[in-house]
Amino acid sequence: MMFLSSSHKCLVALLCTWLVLSPAVLAASNKCASSLDLTSENGVLMANGERFYLKGLNWFGFETAQNIPHGLWGNTLAKLLDFVKNNNFNAIRMPFHMELFTQTKYPGSIGPNSNMAGMSSLQVMDLIISEAGKRGLVIMLDLHSFTPDSFMSENMWYTSRYSEAQVLNMWTTIVARYKNTWNLVAFDLKNEPYGCTWGTGNMATDWNAAASRIGTHIQNLDGGSRFLIFVEGVSSSPPCADACFWGENLKGVTTHPVSIPNMKKLVYSPHTYGPDVSAQAYFSASNFPANMPAIWNDHYGFVPSTTGHAIVIGEWGGHYSGGSNNIWMDSLVTYLLAKGTTDTFYWCLNPNSGDTGGLLGEDWTTPQTGKLALNARLVPNPSVPSATNGQICVSNTAPGSGGLVSGVVSSAAAAVTTAAAAVTTAVSGGGGGAVIPPRPSSTTTTTGQATNPVTSSVSSGDSGSSSCAGMTITTSIRSSWTDGAGTHGIYDIVLANTGSSSASNVPFTITV
Repeated sequence: MMFLSSSHKCLVALLCTWLVLSPAVLAASNKCASSLDLTSENGVLMANGERFYLKGLNWFGFETAQNIPHGLWGNTLAKLLDFVKNNNFNAIRMPFHMELFTQTKYPGSIGPNSNMAGMSSLQVMDLIISEAGKRGLVIMLDLHSFTPDSFMSENMWYTSRYSEAQVLNMWTTIVARYKNTWNLVAFDLKNEPYGCTWGTGNMATDWNAAASRIGTHIQNLDGGSRFLIFVEGVSSSPPCADACFWGENLKGVTTHPVSIPNMKKLVYSPHTYGPDVSAQAYFSASNFPANMPAIWNDHYGFVPSTTGHAIVIGEWGGHYSGGSNNIWMDSLVTYLLAKGTTDTFYWCLNPNSGDTGGLLGEDWTTPQTGKLALNARLVPNPSVPSATNGQICVSNTAPGSGGLVSGVVSSAAAAVTTAAAAVTTAVSGGGGGAVIPPRPSSTTTTTGQATNPVTSSVSSGDSGSSSCAGMTITTSIRSSWTDGAGTHGIYDIVLANTGSSSASNVPFTITV
């Protein structure tokens, strides 16, 4: 539990307190280096030696005949990227088709983006990656298809039209173009190669062997060694006891792992979906959704503990308007939190994905708050990368384990710029102390994740407001969930200087 108390000589009889649902003080860290070195170690993603908490989404369109991400026909690039950033995503998976890099293609409609006039599709891609970098967003390019709009049928890493050698040449072109682009960090070698086998010895169909060859080719290129190599699963080889979705089956990893020169750059990336996409029998089982963790463990959940490599789910999602798909999505998030494998790319930003919808409504403007809250529950504190003065920095604000923060709120002229600095001052391990910066000059907000289990449920008493000596502090529960460790919540804290008092040096204590 968290309590805040404040007292002042003018308010001797007043004790200001409020209760929120089991929040923990957050511990902040900031790591800077001359480059961004993302690795896959100990079953998780790392950035320059520290944990990288990825919160990603998919934004499709470059793999279609539009040759440009959808939605730009009616929205500015800045508006859509700001939506991504403002909802605390830090990564975009960008599907594309191969011919963007083998032919000169031009975008279909650029709408209000007049600065894109006359640009080729690749020049638009350059611009999107650059603008994303300014917002601290990292990019993964996903070879979704070889020709526009053919992703449903192209189920191998080559086609009758494009050989493996031509695919390797494409990756050579891509690496040469983006080797010095700091926020282009990963390549997904092929979307959903569901027609492939895994570990059979057939060089014409074994995806594990092909991914090893392609990944090795990329790493041996000038500048290619810095990129993460994402390898998706297959569909039915080796067979799944329960039906696997396209890209979900990583069972063959146990006996035939992918091998590349720098294995710390290897990420396994399953795709997983619910009943909105395909009505698998296990979604209608009598013990659904309790049956799902064992199924996910069998399909891909074993990978981090067995191989030491991270898994990053490259696609998951669906409609979130009630029914079994809601249950499936809620259960998947609970499962990933329990496993500690919360790095994902949500499908998708686009509302025009027929069987899933998007994070935006059909008007490409209205936020889908339920889906956004679900993603916030999964990754409440994503890492924040940035590039400044030749340095790439990664900031983390990760849940601590509780403790005591005490200090003095002063009316000094120096203003607190973020409530994260004022409230979630660095405390790790519990029992530590920190000095709270001066009182904010206006209103600031912070968000954190509760990590200490409690037995009580969320109620109106879990939110409240307290006003003491001209300073109002309000807390509210954004969302909550229960898992094997207890009940948890995501909370918001707002500090506001009401200006009703000139009192200074108001002492207070926050106890977690």
